[in-house]
Amino acid sequence: MKHRWMIFLFWLLVLSGQAMAQNDAHGPYDIGSPTLTKLYVAPTGDDNHDGSSPEQALRTIDAAWSRIPSGEELTSGYHILILPGRYTAEQAPNYWESRYGTAEHPIIVEAANGKDTVYLPSINMYDDRYVYFINLNLEIGTDAFHCEKCDHLLLRGNKIVGANPATYNGQETVKVNQSQYVFVEDNDISGAWDNAVDFVAVQHGHFLNNKIHNAGDWCMYLKGGSAYFYIADNEYYDCGTGGFTAGQGTGYQFMSAPFIQYEAYDIKFVNNFIHDTQGAGVGVQGGYNILMAYNTMVRVGARSHVMEFGFGSRSCDGQGNEEGHERCDQYTAAGGWGNNAPADGSNFVRIPNRNVFVYNNVVYNPDGYQSAYQQFFVAGAFSGAEQAGSNVPSPAKSDDNLQVRGNIIWNGDTNMPLGIEDEAAGCQPDNPTCNATQLRVDNAINMIDPTSRAGLNIAIPDFTWDVPVPIGDVSNAVGRLITNEALTGTLSIAAPMQLTAVSPTGVPTETIEQIITVTPTIAVIPANPPITALTLPAGPITLVTLGDSLTEGAEDNAELGGYPGRLIKMVQALRPNSTVLNLGHSGWSSDALINGDQGLPSELDQAEQAIKSAVGQGQPAVALVWIGSNDLFYLYGYNNPDEVGEQADLENYGRNLDTILGRLTSAGARVMIAQLDDQSLRPVVTRGEAFPDISKDEVAMMSAQVKRYNNVIAEKAAGYGAMVVDFFTTTIFTDATTLADDGNHPNAAGYDVVAGIWFEALKRIL
Repeated sequence: MKHRWMIFLFWLLVLSGQAMAQNDAHGPYDIGSPTLTKLYVAPTGDDNHDGSSPEQALRTIDAAWSRIPSGEELTSGYHILILPGRYTAEQAPNYWESRYGTAEHPIIVEAANGKDTVYLPSINMYDDRYVYFINLNLEIGTDAFHCEKCDHLLLRGNKIVGANPATYNGQETVKVNQSQYVFVEDNDISGAWDNAVDFVAVQHGHFLNNKIHNAGDWCMYLKGGSAYFYIADNEYYDCGTGGFTAGQGTGYQFMSAPFIQYEAYDIKFVNNFIHDTQGAGVGVQGGYNILMAYNTMVRVGARSHVMEFGFGSRSCDGQGNEEGHERCDQYTAAGGWGNNAPADGSNFVRIPNRNVFVYNNVVYNPDGYQSAYQQFFVAGAFSGAEQAGSNVPSPAKSDDNLQVRGNIIWNGDTNMPLGIEDEAAGCQPDNPTCNATQLRVDNAINMIDPTSRAGLNIAIPDFTWDVPVPIGDVSNAVGRLITNEALTGTLSIAAPMQLTAVSPTGVPTETIEQIITVTPTIAVIPANPPITALTLPAGPITLVTLGDSLTEGAEDNAELGGYPGRLIKMVQALRPNSTVLNLGHSGWSSDALINGDQGLPSELDQAEQAIKSAVGQGQPAVALVWIGSNDLFYLYGYNNPDEVGEQADLENYGRNLDTILGRLTSAGARVMIAQLDDQSLRPVVTRGEAFPDISKDEVAMMSAQVKRYNNVIAEKAAGYGAMVVDFFTTTIFTDATTLADDGNHPNAAGYDVVAGIWFEALKRIL
């Protein structure tokens, strides 16, 4: 054990020092203004020239590269300026190897006349430092660009095509492994039967403003212990398995200590545009502290689902490779996650997720493009024999502190499953951060057409950090709001984009007639209203009212059906053909509302049935709950409670609200709940008429208890995304003009006021 943590401590010190020197990952990489030795290359040049000018250009890039000292830290930088032309493999280095630039003395390889003037064969690098490639076109290779054990690599403004579009014969387009500080900006990267971008065991860097597309598997993934990446303003499209995933599957021995537990750490994927992927728009498979926020996804998930949260997979690849298997054992001894079992397709170790935050994204699958089966895939907990000896916590979970909030998802209809209905899936009811109720409350799923509504923009909490690698960026104050302006003013139909490549995995070959592009504006995240303030879809709605005599309409001398009868008239003026179902019963408490009473059926059961029926017919449903007055009357009228009794009553009331709000929300309703008036002030109590056994001391206790009730109402409403309607500060129950003669219920004028209060709240979503 001591040896294990000494290894971790060593790497923590080394890598923490390196992190201090990291280039700013939230803006373009700063090359600086180094003094460089220029080496020109031209198709008509001569390798006997000195390369100092276009007139003295070398003929081959290999000759220019060979003039850079090998195996030693440079004391002078180099700028290889390539003049227009198409260069063959014979003119390029076989391996771009062991050139050690520095921040002050880098190596820059650049198209002298700008973009689309220079065409190179594939580049294969090993053990290079501070090398920058700018405005080059790389064409056709197994890996069009490959870099292993590189440090401070910049790819900027390049067009990198990894395969012949007619044959898809390239595996990856850009592959980087066992490297650090890799910065990818303004490139067009495409064409692979596997992945367009594949990073394994790479720490520190960013992807900014790239187009990444035309791949048979994922457009891009970072895996194998990759960490500390900021990925923003990229476009991903026309890929098979999906757009972007943090984590995936890795051969254990190819990882780099100390990043030998999770597949990906500290990845911030924000403000990206993903469209036309057969699989999920985004995914996480073995990730820790992964943020996916403010992204826009269009026409994604045709195969199954729009987002996925599964396990990373890990095996000790290369059966019979003693060196590799020895390293796997060393990593496990040092606390890594894995074992030395060679891959056989089924015995891999499952790597869990932890702290995955998916906030404020928009998914728009217009009619005809909905996902095949469900909204999400969330893997269920796993504790199989494959995990033996791996150090992975058991059971492994894909949904440990998974937070999916503030997303607008327009995909199919209300019958589209979430994807977690099976008990074997993740995000079951006992998961406090991700479950069916939470997903529907905290996200607008098939409720809002994103082309007519801004994003939800919920504030994102920061991460914590408690894993044995150098601390990453725990702040999640990144990204831009998805605004109404972004989704209407700058939401535009772009020119048709021709996608002619054909892949063996069946990525469709079609002209995309409509590409939705979003240019969000920078803004400060405001305090956010609850999701329930979002407008309901157009058309009639179904109101379902639950409660006691105040809902039933007791003492309504105008006989208009209490507040529900009045409220529906107001709603129908805005939404013709809307209906109301009033389930209120005089004398009922929250217990009775749930369980039924006096031989009458449960209000909650009836409400659920009505809501599901309405939603099933495509009609929005709103449930209005006003319950608790009789809970208080019965507590003090019959029970003579002390502080312990009051606390037990408060806890019971809270449990009942959990049941009521949870079931109504799960049935598909928007929920509104009333805070109670201080009924100790009602004349029926002050005159001692209704419950003469309530003492003066108990009247004071009731006044304090109703405040606790209202605090519980506010807390539970926030947890379920319900709107709170205030009756605590009204004078309805103390003003003789709005109170019936019984001193307890509103009269006709009072019910007019009550209906108006409900309507003012309801208008926010109408």
